[in-house]
Amino acid sequence: MKETFPEPAITCQLLDAIRDLSIQDWQSLDDSGHPLMSRPYLNALESSGVVSAGTGWQPCHLILRDPGGTPLALLPLYRKNHSYGEYIFDWAWAEACEQAGIAYYPKLVSALPFTPVTGAKILWRTGLDKQGQAEVLETIRTEIERLAGTSFHWLFIPEKTAEALADARWLHRHSLMFRWHNPGYRQFDDFLAELRRKARKNIRAERRQLRQQGFRFERLQGDEIS
Repeated sequence: MKETFPEPAITCQLLDAIRDLSIQDWQSLDDSGHPLMSRPYLNALESSGVVSAGTGWQPCHLILRDPGGTPLALLPLYRKNHSYGEYIFDWAWAEACEQAGIAYYPKLVSALPFTPVTGAKILWRTGLDKQGQAEVLETIRTEIERLAGTSFHWLFIPEKTAEALADARWLHRHSLMFRWHNPGYRQFDDFLAELRRKARKNIRAERRQLRQQGFRFERLQGDEIS
């Protein structure tokens, strides 16, 4: 008698580069118009070499599909052998592991490289309900364990994602982020005018040193950017 087994409800595939995911598959996912969580942006990081195994950001993006092969979710994922470019300071954890003889690296990180911007770090199929999302998160947790990373980190996620991960038994680390808001400054001198004399003097000296060293800044928009 021949035994048959049901096809898995969700299948997982690792991608070595974001360009390996077709444009059609990407368009089936909801990126909510986030300018940085986009296929062109992530591909630019990789194709330029800024994000690569050589820089300690080895892409291993996780795509999850239903039995018909349609994408359910995409998790931008990186295998890292350091903690640079994350803006989350876990050096104390790494040092504690080293002292205890435990390997902290490589670790798996879902984040926007070099970008401390809050936003969805998982793209869902458009219209996927909460039950479907919960099943995807459970599959991700199982797959992450199989990948044998020393640890897994979601960085700069919104509250809704944090709540969903808590329901899926992920640990939540609370941290603080300081944001600067422009109260209506029209030029840099307006900002300096709000500071104490010593602070203004120090900032102007720092900017003068940059000019003396030949540094300059250009602002480019849209098609001006090559």
